[in-house]
Amino acid sequence: MEDKSSHQANDNGEAKNSIDEHSNQIIEQLKSNKVELQQTAVRVRQKTCTFNEVKKDELPSFAPGWKVQRRMTLHQMKNRDQQDPSLQKYKKDLIGEVDDEEVAQQKTTEVEIIKIEIVCKDRPEGNIILDFTNQNVNEKETFIIKEGSVYFMRVYFRVRYDIVFGLKFVNNVYRHFMKVDKYEEKMGCFPPKKEIQQIDLDPEEAPSGFLGRGSYKGKIMFVDNDGIVHMQFEYLLKICKKWTD
Repeated sequence: MEDKSSHQANDNGEAKNSIDEHSNQIIEQLKSNKVELQQTAVRVRQKTCTFNEVKKDELPSFAPGWKVQRRMTLHQMKNRDQQDPSLQKYKKDLIGEVDDEEVAQQKTTEVEIIKIEIVCKDRPEGNIILDFTNQNVNEKETFIIKEGSVYFMRVYFRVRYDIVFGLKFVNNVYRHFMKVDKYEEKMGCFPPKKEIQQIDLDPEEAPSGFLGRGSYKGKIMFVDNDGIVHMQFEYLLKICKKWTD
């Protein structure tokens, strides 16, 4: 008699290996990109770097079929087809209002993470606020989440100089020196604007029970499709029976 569960497990394993192999190929291509990261106070604070400076298993995955694309800068887009009013209007409608002064500088995209708000509707003290404008992200953040609670992250950020393509949130979670979870979520593409932009990530549920409670270490990164790690920071998380330790 055929063991269907065994076949299914083999198929799932082969599919995962295929995705991993494809992701590794994409990562190696992105590592070979020559990206000039101009030194700014924001990049120093956020430990901005390229994929070359991060462990491969901490980097995001790429779906089969995804390819590294050669792209135009926003400055190049804006200056093409200047004699075509309809096309200029289409590009403006598509991209929206941008910071023309910064676009004209033709620098590499900079994404400044202003604040992360961990929205917890049942937390007595309100939401957890991580304000990155007033502290050094080299210092580990520590916060408590009640077991089984549902929460989501609201990210406030500012994009400068050029469009950020394929901005992605990546969270690697460790416990007892072993990786226990890796979560990644696509945020999208965003043009440079003077105002702060924001996006809500998908809800998550905290672990619960005797095995779920305890201390975790994590590393959050915001990366893009050009192979840039715009921000990385470590945190300490405690899952407790209540919102207080």
